This record gives sequence, structure tokens and C-alpha cells, in this order.
Amino acid sequence: MAQRITHIIFALALSYYVFGNVKFWLDILLLEFSSSIGAMLPDLDIKFGHRTLLHNIFVPLFTFISLTFTLKQFFGTPNSFIISVSYLIGFLSHILLDLFTGGVSLFYPIACKRFTLFKIKYDNPIFNFTIIFLALILSYLKIKATF
Repeated sequence: MAQRITHIIFALALSYYVFGNVKFWLDILLLEFSSSIGAMLPDLDIKFGHRTLLHNIFVPLFTFISLTFTLKQFFGTPNSFIISVSYLIGFLSHILLDLFTGGVSLFYPIACKRFTLFKIKYDNPIFNFTIIFLALILSYLKIKATF
């Protein structure tokens, strides 16, 4: 895993880039909160088969569908789908970053094969700085395009 703060900043920037045109401040807070939760949730498996149990494609899809249904049924919020997608962006961005730092079992429990893009150490300051820098550039581009 990249540093926790790197996961959060990257997820926030991606969510802002996708949904940055939302005008109401409470909706923006909900989007960023759900994205942050999605970015942190995969590391709950740290004591139970880290990068397998929650670092696969099935958990984010199942929780995305469940969250979308729950928000729509019980709260009826018009932005329930957007909030759910923001959560999914956070979760998937976490898995993406972890593919760079040792890999993840994308198809667990069906297959335990670990997929990796690079073998970068998760606490590598250059890697973490680069991801945060890319997140800032992404946010800047969205702000520039909005105004």
C-alpha cells in the first residue's frame, strides 16, 4: 500500500476531477467523505490476508451496489449514485496504487494469483510524492476547466 495519506489525496483528487462540477457544498462534502472511506476501507484486511480479502474486484463492486441501493431506498437522496460512484473511485484508486507497490489478488477468492505493475516499496517517498503531485495537477486542471 502507498501511505494512507497518499491513498486519500489521490482518491479525493479523482473524485473531484470526475464530480467537481457539483455546486452544493454539502454534496461536495459527501462526495469527498465517501471517496475517503473508499480509499481507506481496503486496508481493513491488514490482519486477515492483506491484499487479498478486500483488495479484489468483487468487494468494491458488491459494496458499490449495496451502497447505491441503500442510499436510494432509505435516504432517497438524488445524489445517491454520485456518492456511491465517489466511494467506488476511492476504493478502486486504492487497489490501483497497491498494484504499484507489491500487487494485489484481483480475483480472490476465485484465484489467489497476485497481480503487480511494479515492485515499488509502499513508503518510497518519491513514489508517494509523485502520486500526490499528480493528484494536485489533476485538481488544478479541473479547477482551471471549471472557471
